[in-house]
Formats: sequence, structure tokens, C-alpha cells
Amino acid sequence: MSTRLSYGFAVLLLLIAAILRFTSFADLPLGLSDAEIDDVRVTETIRQGRVEVFYDLDGEGREGLYQTMLTGFTAISGAGAFDYRLPSLLIGMIGLALVYALATRLCGPLAGIAAIGLLAVNFAAIVLARTVARDAMLMPWIAAVMLALARAFFVYGERALMRADSAAFAALGVLLGFGFYLHPISLVVTLFALTFIVYRVFSARPFPRRALSFTWFSLVVVIVIAVPYFLSSIQLTPLAGTSRLADNFPGSVTALIQTVAAGVNSFLFVGDSDPTHNLPGRPLFDLISGVLMALGLLVALRGWRQSGNMLVLLAVLFLTPAALLAPVTPNFQVMSILLPPLALLFGMGFSTLYYSASRLMRVAIGAGLVVLFAFNLVWVVDDLFVEWATLPAAADAYHARLGSLARFLDRDADTPALICTPMLAPTDGDTLTDAQKLALMMHRADVPLRVADCGTTLILTDGGETQHIVLLEADGLALINPEFTRWIAAGELLSRADLPPDSVIRLTAADRLANAIGAFTTTSPVSFAPDEPGGFGVTLPPIRLEGNIAFLGYDRAWMEQVAPGDLLTVISYWRVDGVVPPDLSFFTHIQNDPAARPAAQRDTMTVLPRLLEPRDVLIQVSYIDLPFALPEGPYSVSVGAYEGGTGRRLVAFVDDAPRGTRLYLGGFTVAR
Repeated sequence: MSTRLSYGFAVLLLLIAAILRFTSFADLPLGLSDAEIDDVRVTETIRQGRVEVFYDLDGEGREGLYQTMLTGFTAISGAGAFDYRLPSLLIGMIGLALVYALATRLCGPLAGIAAIGLLAVNFAAIVLARTVARDAMLMPWIAAVMLALARAFFVYGERALMRADSAAFAALGVLLGFGFYLHPISLVVTLFALTFIVYRVFSARPFPRRALSFTWFSLVVVIVIAVPYFLSSIQLTPLAGTSRLADNFPGSVTALIQTVAAGVNSFLFVGDSDPTHNLPGRPLFDLISGVLMALGLLVALRGWRQSGNMLVLLAVLFLTPAALLAPVTPNFQVMSILLPPLALLFGMGFSTLYYSASRLMRVAIGAGLVVLFAFNLVWVVDDLFVEWATLPAAADAYHARLGSLARFLDRDADTPALICTPMLAPTDGDTLTDAQKLALMMHRADVPLRVADCGTTLILTDGGETQHIVLLEADGLALINPEFTRWIAAGELLSRADLPPDSVIRLTAADRLANAIGAFTTTSPVSFAPDEPGGFGVTLPPIRLEGNIAFLGYDRAWMEQVAPGDLLTVISYWRVDGVVPPDLSFFTHIQNDPAARPAAQRDTMTVLPRLLEPRDVLIQVSYIDLPFALPEGPYSVSVGAYEGGTGRRLVAFVDDAPRGTRLYLGGFTVAR
């Protein structure tokens, strides 16, 4: 096959690979997996100016070169799931071109076409190109390292060393040096590269002095770039790549055998079961491709004295143990390091079979390669766009519900949205809430969002104008407080193909809210305690408080007479008039004496105050358990607001005169 014809086929295969990777790129997968979210969090940490060699992710170290690249890319393109994933796709396409160039140089144009064709329709490579993962850089990086070694030491045979390529040596040093900041597998790749360099130095006699000086130059470049990495490894040993590689090694011989057996079996029979890496159980390659790889391995072993064959053999020898001894085996993300050498073996095996056959048989063998490619193309299209796209386990792993809601909010960015979720803050420092995950998946930062636990608080944005109520949980409707039913019932539950069921309510409540607040001005009297500034007095809402908060009124949901142990429900309405304290909280107290400590209370703030905007109305439901030992007698209900950090209560004003920090809403009698 001529080089020009090979280039034409390579362009066609790259076009097919691009179509497979770009088709439904924004929607498949829909959402981000937990592993992707970890890399996005590191990216956002770097964006804030915190640059480190190792990032601590719940006790596990993570190198930051890939995330640093993401930071620069998304600074131009913008954030969001699509933008975070796009570099992986582009890098994957570059990796295919590098594998073609490497296979063509080592084994000829026909082998290059076979190698790129194998990876163009490889399911694991396609999924990796759609994933926010540093592993997406491993295949292109290893192919680049092998190509740099090939260019530096035996471009077109032994005589090439006499005119050593300085650019190739420089590229080799830079690739190996920066590889330490990419993945701990760089330690293994560096050993592989050094072993091949030693082999070439002693196998090429005499080894040219010019090439030797360039070799030392490459090693110096590696050392200079890698010094911060090794210093950090000494200081942060538990986070270092060497510690993580050591942790991957099985603890017993039996476990080692089982791990290796599972990894080897995954190549052609039962593959990775993780839906974020693979369609569970799908092998890495088809059986015929595996046979051709085995043939290529035999050819390389037979011609081991040739530098190109030795490069491939050493790559397989060093990278296979690292790929098979992943923490969970088989792991196709980690095994992606084997894709370049395995593609080379495939190309080598096919090329050998083709050129060793007669002219008539070559036509049949070439047609067989086309049929094999077509089979893999149909196979991957069905598994990717049908099976994997509709797999419930994949949807759960990638938080597809959040992803679809993020897409909806991006498309309807002009309408304010209330995010209903019971978890407002992480349970620990390393866990994100669903609302935070949703924000990472969104592409637009200007969407007016509010976040609240709709089990206790409902936010009517902009005075009740049109808004969306977004339910993050699948049972979100059941989590909404029944006291809000009359408000929610006025909205429309959206039923659309691009939305999960029972996920978005479109609500317009301006008129209903105006009527309710207008009624409070005559039906919700508020009084002040005698010991407060201005003394006892009765007024009607609205009442202005410090911190740009106004009390609008209350629903008298409690009875005139209750018993000890009863549950008291207090529903209050508040309006935001400006920037509120970031630690704003509300309190509800039950007292039988204004000067005494509350007999029962509930202090809550189930919204994110920093997201509140002027004219937002908060409907707050407080449930207070009355103690069983509560004495009989009259009690009063008081509410107010305070700053959570300092505990300072916000003063209420009537006609610009301070009237204390407690608003009394009425009372009830406790009787047994």
C-alpha cells in the first residue's frame, strides 16, 4: 500500500472515529459520574489559585496536570459538562493520529491503517473520549512517548542515529517529565523508556556520540521537570504515586492470580463491569482481533533483534502488569495504557498475514479486514447508542436526572428556578450535595437559582412571578410540605420527553400571593413584648427588620387549646428586600413569660441565603414538639431572625423606630 493511499484511508477512519465520538456528545452520557466530579472539583480548585502537585481526595492523591489543562480550556470555552469533556475528545482524536503515525513508521502503511481502524471503533476508547478523566490522556501520551523514542533512536533504521533528531529527544524529555504530573503510571512508562534507551545504547555499536549527548539532554530535561514531583512525594508520601501503585498490588498469591486472570479474560471475553467505563461485560476487543494481536506478538518475538519490535515488546512487558493490577480489575480506563501497543500488535499481525499470502489471498484478507471493521462498527453503534444509552445503571452512575435538569435550566435560563433538595450542605467536607453537582453540570452561570428544602420552606421568586420548581429527588413531590399544596396546585407539572417524570413545576403565583399578603394586613396582628424598646404594642404587617428582611404575616395553623406532647405548626411569610446576611436564620419560640427562656423552640434556615434576591418571598413552616412535661397555662408564639454566626438577633422597626427582636403572633392554651 502506498503512503498516499494510506493517508486517504487514515483520514476516512479519523472521520468515522470523530462521528462516533461527536454524535450525541452533549447527551451521552447525560450528567457527570462521581469520578468526573472529583476531577472537576480539582479543576475548580486550581481556578481559585490553589496549585499543588498532589490533591487530596478523601485520603487519595491525585496529580493535577490534566485538571490544570481543563482550567485553561474552560476559562476560554466556559464551564459545564460539555466543556469539561471536550478536551478528552480532542485529545483522543490526537491519540488516534499518533497511533497511526507510530504504526506506519514501525510496521508500514498497511499496519498503520489496521491500527487506527481498530481503535476508531473501540468501545472503551470512545467512552473514554466522552469522559472527564485524566485517563483519557494516557493513550495519546503513551503513543507520543513511543513515537518520540522511535523518532529519536531509529527513525528509518540504524543510520538514522548518525543524524539524531534533537527535537525528538527534547519532546521525549518533556513528555516523560510532565507525565509524572499526569498519572502514577508515568513511573512505569519512564522505566520502560529508560530500558529501551539502554537497549539502544548497547545494541547500536558504535553508538554515535551526537545521539548519546542528546540522550543525556533528554534525561536532564526529565529530571529538571520532575524535581518538584519527587520532592512532594517525599513530603506527602501517602498521596504520592508510588504509594498508590504499591497499594494496587494484591495481598496474596491467590488474589494475584485471580486479578491477572480477570484482566486477561476481559480482553476477549468478559470485560469491565463498571457502567462508567463500559457496557458491563463487553470485552475490550473481538476474538478475531485478539487472534491477530497474538500473531503480531509472535512476529515481534521472532524479530526481537529489530529495534521497532523491541520497542513494542518492552511496552507490552512493562504496561501489562500495571494495567492488570488496577484496584478493581478489569478497569478499562486504566487498561487504556495498553491500547497503543495492542493496536501496533494488531497492525503487525495483519500486515504480516497480508504480505505472506499470495496475490489472490491478499484480496480476500483485505476484504476480511473491511468486514471485521464493519462488524465492529455495527457492534459499537448498537452498544453505545442503544444498549449503553438506555442502561439504568449507567444513568444512575452518571446522575442522569441531574444532567437532564441541568440541560433544562441552561435552555430556559431567563426563568428563575427554585431547586428543591433536602440536603443543603455536605454531610462532610468531601461530599457534594445534589444541588452542587447540578451546578457543576450547568453551562450558564447566570441562571437565577434559589435552593431550599421544600419540606420546610417554599420560595416564591420575584414576588410570585413565573418560576420553575425543580425537584432533584425522584420522590421530590412527596417531599414537598403538605402546607404548600395550595401554592403548588396552582402550577403545572411539566411532562416532556427531555425531562425526568415529576421533576419540574412551572408556577405563577403573583396574584395569589398578593391576595394573601394583602389579607395579612388585616388578619395577622403582631405584638411586641413590654420589655422591648417602645414597650408593648400591636401592629400589622409588613414589618421591616435589619438585614433587608421584612415580615409579611402568618397563617394561624395552631389551635386555641393543645395538649403537652402535641406538634405545633407555625407558618410565617418573609420577604427579601436586598442582600441578606449570609448566615441568616429564623427562630420560632414558645413562651409563657416574655422574660423567661422559651419552653420550646425551633431555629431553622432551610434555604441558601446567598442566592436570595430582592422580592423573593419565603414561606417558612416550623414544627415545634411541645414537651410532655409542659405545664398547663397560656403560651405565646414569637418569631424573629438572627445571624447564625454571632447569634445576634435582627431588630424590627415600626415607622423607623426599633421595636425589639421578637414578633408575637398570638397564643394558645395548654391543657391536659
